[in-house]
Amino acid sequence: MGLGCAVLAGCVSIPSDGPVVKARPVEGGRAGAVQYYPAGPSLDDTPGELIRGFLRASADYTDDHAVARGFLMSRRQLSWRPESSVVVYAETGLRLTVTRAGVSLLDPGPTVAVPVPSTSSVPPSRGVSATPSSASLLDARPALGEQVRVTVQLPVHARIDKSGRYVLAAPQEVETRYFELTGTERGWRIDDLDEGLMITRENLKQTFRAVKLYFADPTGTYLVPDLRWFPGASSSTPSQVVSALLAGPSDWLEPAVSTGAPSDTKLTVNAVKIVDGLVTVDLNSAIRLATARQRLILKAQLERTIATLGLTTSQVNGVAITVEQQKFELQPPAGEATEPRAAGGARPTPRTASTRLPLGLPPDIDARPVVLDAAGAIARAGVETQPVSGLEALGGAGVTDPAVDADGRAYAVLADGRTRLRYAVPSGTPLTLVVGTALVPPSFDPFGWVWTSQADSLGTLLAARPDAGVSRISAAWLHGRQVRSLRISREGARAVLVTARPGSGHEVLAAAVIRNSTGTPIALSEPVRLLEDAQEVAGAAWVDSTQVVVLARRPGFASQPWIVEIDGDVHAAGTAPIQGTAVTAGNSESDLYVQVSGGAVRARVGVTWMDLPGVRYAAMPG
Repeated sequence: MGLGCAVLAGCVSIPSDGPVVKARPVEGGRAGAVQYYPAGPSLDDTPGELIRGFLRASADYTDDHAVARGFLMSRRQLSWRPESSVVVYAETGLRLTVTRAGVSLLDPGPTVAVPVPSTSSVPPSRGVSATPSSASLLDARPALGEQVRVTVQLPVHARIDKSGRYVLAAPQEVETRYFELTGTERGWRIDDLDEGLMITRENLKQTFRAVKLYFADPTGTYLVPDLRWFPGASSSTPSQVVSALLAGPSDWLEPAVSTGAPSDTKLTVNAVKIVDGLVTVDLNSAIRLATARQRLILKAQLERTIATLGLTTSQVNGVAITVEQQKFELQPPAGEATEPRAAGGARPTPRTASTRLPLGLPPDIDARPVVLDAAGAIARAGVETQPVSGLEALGGAGVTDPAVDADGRAYAVLADGRTRLRYAVPSGTPLTLVVGTALVPPSFDPFGWVWTSQADSLGTLLAARPDAGVSRISAAWLHGRQVRSLRISREGARAVLVTARPGSGHEVLAAAVIRNSTGTPIALSEPVRLLEDAQEVAGAAWVDSTQVVVLARRPGFASQPWIVEIDGDVHAAGTAPIQGTAVTAGNSESDLYVQVSGGAVRARVGVTWMDLPGVRYAAMPG
């Protein structure tokens, strides 16, 4: 966040003119990144060692994978396209099979001895005149021109496409790749291979970084992140990132966001350069078709996206847009509001899609969860539990599952056996906004809508606001499912749900919120599935703009919180296992609360859990 502010501080007025000068290369990567230095091929490498060395070297992006290309025959060094895709795998599951002189043997790696069967009756391989002895099938130096096939099988953890989209693999998914090796005077070299990279999860952490591409929400109020993955130390990464931004959002998110780049807007050959701390983005002439409003949206998108690259403030202090190296005007629309958001990040008044610029990010929320105290009153749990003044009429007997908006200005509860959604502002008269059966706990979006659903879905969700009534949110894919949990992201463009259906168990799903021109939510996009191997899911909630916490049991693990990146990776929250019925989070994964039997609440304290006495049903916005 500090870096983003530092970058944007230099962008309050963005230069759009000035001389065109020769740029120095973008100096690699994020601040503090670990530089990876793999070894090249050796004369004494066995076929298995050569392939393992190539896989390790592939993680190094220096000089366009120069070390990895050294493992290839000369004719293949220039034609290999590592950028086409990335397979992420766990190294412990890697299996190599070497086929040499007609015999296939499992290569166990450099530290394990494997008995080699006799091959006296095996014919010579591919025209090689002398058949290698049985003891040399895995490790002898090659004869000139000798050919060997190495089959690589690896357990796939995830895949990254050329636009940086990260997709977790299905459970037990296996990738098979083939390498053809040829003997040379310098030892084995790879003569043929599939395109793309195979990289371990550990190397991915060292050499890639998650980058947030930002798009506009339909109300013109917030920027919405679309997480992508790019090499962190490559000089081409800024250009890759901006190209991905110009290409548009991920398919599932597209119905809920917009971009300031007209169709066919692309980088020129001058791409993205840094000169004296100024990032210059040179675009083709298609950008000249952008309206004045679109230009300001694109400016905000580029500023915030480049701020997430991890470049140091000595490298970046501003962003400029040019068109084929010529000046590009960024004038605000006549009469349109362009002032920054109010201090303290106050919730915007719901607006049409044409009356709010510039775009911003939602502010952090109050880290004190809203709860019911021992008397059933709406309260905030902190060092001391404090009832919220003016909400006495909203609490009481039969009330459960409180909710609060991001500003602490509006509250909601379920009442009468979860058949009524009740709403109030402090010192105001409570209102019943929704009546239904087995309503799920409510969730506020930043525009004042309170969301819920009947547990047995008919393909719709419900969102209500006192001044607008109830909107039925179309989500046909929910038909026949039971909704266990529903939470709206803090910028209001995405929803995360926990559902169940006969024969399929629990599912954790993310979907985009589609709104009409007045900002009213009307539908959800087709969802993407998160944490596919979850066997039992108690609940899910937003942690920040790209992460949700899921309380679930997974194969080999007891029930515990998992931090799941939307379009990213998964890791345990680092806490002791815990059974519960719901989970909520503040502004980080260290700020977690789990609801257990009877609505009692336990809070994360380091790596363990602490009871919060006298309170029930903790909830945060999102």
